[in-house]
Amino acid sequence: MRSETLCKNVEIHILETGKFKDVILSFRFFNELKTPDSWVRTVLALMLADRCEKYPTKREVSCCLDGLYGASASARTTTYGQGQILEFRIKTLNEKYVGGDLLQRQIALASEFLLHPLKPKDSCPRLYLRKP
Repeated sequence: MRSETLCKNVEIHILETGKFKDVILSFRFFNELKTPDSWVRTVLALMLADRCEKYPTKREVSCCLDGLYGASASARTTTYGQGQILEFRIKTLNEKYVGGDLLQRQIALASEFLLHPLKPKDSCPRLYLRKP
């Protein structure tokens, strides 16, 4: 197992195995399930894997993912008892099949989405949400 620091207080632990053709990076953020905050995390999950500051259009995100041999990025929320988990995942082909350092590019892309998300005011005129 090796570790890399993504940013302050965020470390990635890499478990290497030759068994799988895909490499999945999964980031999970656990929070208490509170009504005022739960809908915000759900909206955040819908926006998180869609665009970021470096790739502000869906076309640019698609080209970037294609450059990683058809990688995919997704985000979702899951409820466990009194907690809610926001999970962000990037899945790409194992670099042993294509050469190069895909893992470093995958980590860099995850960093862009998680640390520099595209804010609603940057992507559309206004985002109106009703509070429950």
